Amino acid sequence: MYLLNNKALQHVKAMTLDYADSFVNYWANFGDLLKPTVYDYYSFHEFSAGARAYQINAQLADIYNFTYELLNQINVNGLHKKTVSTIKHALANIDNRRKSITMPFTQACTNVLTAWSLLPQDAVKANHYIQALDKKTVRNDFTLVKNLNGSKGNIPWWNAYVNLGTTLLKSESAYEVAVGLNQFQNKLYYFPILADAKEGSMTLDQKSMVELNRKLKTYGFKANKTAETLENEAPGLSTSSDESVENLQEPLLNNIMAGRSDVATWACNVSSIFSLLTDTKSPLETTISIPNLDKQKELSKKLNLKLPNAAMLLRYVDVSYENTNATRFGTIVTSKEDRVLVEDKAQLSDIKLEFYRYSNSEKAEATYTIDGQYAPLRLYLNNKGVYSAKDNCTYVPVELFDMDHNKLVIFIKVTFNKTMLSPQDWPSSVNWPAITEF
Repeated sequence: MYLLNNKALQHVKAMTLDYADSFVNYWANFGDLLKPTVYDYYSFHEFSAGARAYQINAQLADIYNFTYELLNQINVNGLHKKTVSTIKHALANIDNRRKSITMPFTQACTNVLTAWSLLPQDAVKANHYIQALDKKTVRNDFTLVKNLNGSKGNIPWWNAYVNLGTTLLKSESAYEVAVGLNQFQNKLYYFPILADAKEGSMTLDQKSMVELNRKLKTYGFKANKTAETLENEAPGLSTSSDESVENLQEPLLNNIMAGRSDVATWACNVSSIFSLLTDTKSPLETTISIPNLDKQKELSKKLNLKLPNAAMLLRYVDVSYENTNATRFGTIVTSKEDRVLVEDKAQLSDIKLEFYRYSNSEKAEATYTIDGQYAPLRLYLNNKGVYSAKDNCTYVPVELFDMDHNKLVIFIKVTFNKTMLSPQDWPSSVNWPAITEF
């Protein structure tokens, strides 16, 4: 009775039981906490090439056998119920682990090591290679060892191996890809991709845009999250989860541009522009016209332009472009239909509007020009224009001075045969995202 109430003895007993609990927890999780340790993709690639699955699994089997025997020999009398329960669950778990290390499993591990070792040593190239594979191939070649024998029998060391390879493959490429995209962006900082590019500056031609669009697609801003049906799987073996495959095939920019919706939006808009302007089967065409007087009054009121309408004084306009002969039109439009001035391809260059007071006037009183290739687009993207989402067009207020130096205005409407990005959404120096700020 005296010994039972002895505080020093009780303290020793409590410490012993706590030590026993810590001892059990340490060895219960020892095998599962083992993992490969390398710090860069190159070292991981070298490790994969030199490692042998049968040696790794033999060592893992020895460790699981050792921990199983160690925990199985513990006398549970007098231990905490929690400690006894831990031993029971640990023995079942370790037994599942060691039983899962079979010849088929080791062969699967060998195949996975081989697949990783055969990837390019350059992390970016390795990413592109994996992204080009179908999901079934990625599962079977790179991630099959994860959950191969079910959640009870999977080997955490191999899970950690796949996770480490995936992490290094993505993280090592982040800076290089970001710098590459930043350099790629500089190649797009021209009209017609850059809405507010200065007139007279370089313009991207159609051939260049085809190549640039192809390059843009290699960055893969959108990951394909569609699950695929697996066929011809090895009998008795389940494949790894789709999550592992998705992580491995996830485009690099999904990680390094996390939270950068502006970059994704920019890329989507650029791609849309490329698609419009490089479609040779169904080319982008434009219609440039003068709206009727009622519409022009409405637009002047909307912009609070208190200027005389040029059409009332300069009743005629000559329209020419790309060194074509000028065609003369009347500027006063009273019918509901617009007065069409140009119907042609969107890449027209150097459109010139020369305004006259009389039908037989030879000298223009005022001139308005849109210089450079894709002149209709420059008109559409004019920062003074009134965009109509309903009609997907822009009404541009053209301000003129007649020979008496009177300031006048006339609206020109520009529209296209396809749905266009709104001028507000078009990439410009205002909304152009800085990749280096990721």
